[in-house]
Amino acid sequence: MKKFFTLLLILIVSMTALAQNPVTFTTSQKRVSPEEVDVIFTGKIQPGWHVYSTGLPDDGPTSATLTTEKATGVQPIGGLKAQGKEISEFDDMFGMKLRYFENNVTFTQRYKITGDKYDIKGFLEFGACNDQTCMPPTSVEFSYNGDGVKDAAEEEKEEARRRREEAKEEARRQKEAARSGVPAATDDKEVYYQLIGTISNVQLIGAPRAQRATARFTDETDSIEIVFFRGLKWIKDR
Repeated sequence: MKKFFTLLLILIVSMTALAQNPVTFTTSQKRVSPEEVDVIFTGKIQPGWHVYSTGLPDDGPTSATLTTEKATGVQPIGGLKAQGKEISEFDDMFGMKLRYFENNVTFTQRYKITGDKYDIKGFLEFGACNDQTCMPPTSVEFSYNGDGVKDAAEEEKEEARRRREEAKEEARRQKEAARSGVPAATDDKEVYYQLIGTISNVQLIGAPRAQRATARFTDETDSIEIVFFRGLKWIKDR
């Protein structure tokens, strides 16, 4: 009888708790591996309130539970996991030891991706109380979809296509650099210039041990004098 009046009192004052909205949850999904995705519920709890953990006794307050209404291309892995600073203590109102969270809590459900595409839908249900009253059981809906797992052959094909496109793009950049005289950057961040023109008036200057060669380089825009300190034998032979 005592529990009956306690629950009746909870129902009477719960409308006040709803107006205050003391607990809010946001949902998100996170791809933790090519074959697994997490659905995450992040809760913020106002001071003085607490949200109950998972797996509480049936005759106690509302435990945090997750219901999957639709699961196409996925399968749940294990049960709902709670993360946060869990408090465990005896509750006089319910007459039992309970586990709950204050300030914040995160609930996570992991799914294994089994199809080329996946589509999941469901809701989190939780209970929250303060020292005087409780909210009625509250639901937080979620709905997510995405690409599934591709087989190894398809991944190899995509990788080969990506490499071909990268090679084409690199060749295009090098060709453009050759035409414009603009340096083409390489992956190691060194910069090279490619100039196309005519070398004339080659002359050897200085004693044999300190010899150098000068020449005139001319292209369609201008001409400059260039000096060679190495490769003189090759220049002489030309």
